[in-house]
Amino acid sequence: MSQYTPGQRPPVGPPEDPDKTLGFVGLGLSFVVNIAGLIVSAVALQNSRKAGYRNSPALAGLIVSASTLVLGFVMAIVITVLTFTITFGVLAMAAASAVASDGLPGETSEPYDPAVPPSPLGEGPGDPAGGPFAYDIGDCFLEPEPGSNDVDVVDCDEPHDYEVYDEFEVPDTSDGAYPGDDRMDYAADEGCLERYEDFTGIAWEDSIYDFTYAAPTETTWTEDDDRLVLCAAFDPEGPLRGSLEGVEE
Repeated sequence: MSQYTPGQRPPVGPPEDPDKTLGFVGLGLSFVVNIAGLIVSAVALQNSRKAGYRNSPALAGLIVSASTLVLGFVMAIVITVLTFTITFGVLAMAAASAVASDGLPGETSEPYDPAVPPSPLGEGPGDPAGGPFAYDIGDCFLEPEPGSNDVDVVDCDEPHDYEVYDEFEVPDTSDGAYPGDDRMDYAADEGCLERYEDFTGIAWEDSIYDFTYAAPTETTWTEDDDRLVLCAAFDPEGPLRGSLEGVEE
């Protein structure tokens, strides 16, 4: 049995880690404010290790804080991706719905650049500036004089400037309103381009010839219920002689 000198206090075990309390604080913060919990737990754990103690609460707070930070980061990425996907999907559906409801192609991202100068065919049936169309598919005609509405249709074997090779109607809009000049020009240009190869036997980009068109204007669209587009082929180098049907050049 151990003997103690009178007046001497018996040993009470190793002294308490002074940073253990700070470790508990860090552990508690890790569940509420994980960044603060991470910092406090790291400080408490470092101080305890320097003093030779194992600070279990600080170690637990460090693990919990790091885990919640990683989980939060992953969740933020997932939410961002989902938000972007849903937003993009909604915009795509809205754009598709707008095109489907209007029945005409949408405007291009670049400003519309027609392949040829303004059409010599006039501006549409009943339009005061252009006069009514007097052309049929297969007609060859001379370019009108500036400011004139006279139509000079000639035999295609004679020198001529243009040959009408096709016509089509653009779809109506959902509310019947004029779709705008840019969209109308886009629809007319695309429609005549699609029909060019069937007429000449060669793709437009490989051909030495070109085409133009006459499309409805806002006036003829609303006042005359005009939906007709006429397509005409021509030679940029000068007058034609003979038809361009099946020319393949």
